[in-house]
Amino acid sequence: MVTAEPFRPHSIYALRRDYDVLITLDADGQHYPEQVKALYHENLGAGWDVLIGSRYVESHDYSRSLLGRRIGMRLFSWLVRLVGRQHIYDTTSGLKIIRRSALCPAHALALY
Repeated sequence: MVTAEPFRPHSIYALRRDYDVLITLDADGQHYPEQVKALYHENLGAGWDVLIGSRYVESHDYSRSLLGRRIGMRLFSWLVRLVGRQHIYDTTSGLKIIRRSALCPAHALALY
């Protein structure tokens, strides 16, 4: 989940070097590097603090995932919607674009 990002080494690295944006892309092959540029520009234009590249936004179809993963994704999606009032379909996505404004407050809380 995105809430864990400020505690990861790549997030701390980005903060220490004054990066404006952190882009994560895992290597599981579910997202393609070619998608990053378009999502980055979409995020830049919209001004979101966090953009998550989801495989499920259009279809809402989790059926190809293992049962345990499906249960977890639905549970975390429900929790994020309950707490954050945002519907995130793919809380486990490895493709994220995170502005510094989203990393700084959470990282500051982790220091105390």
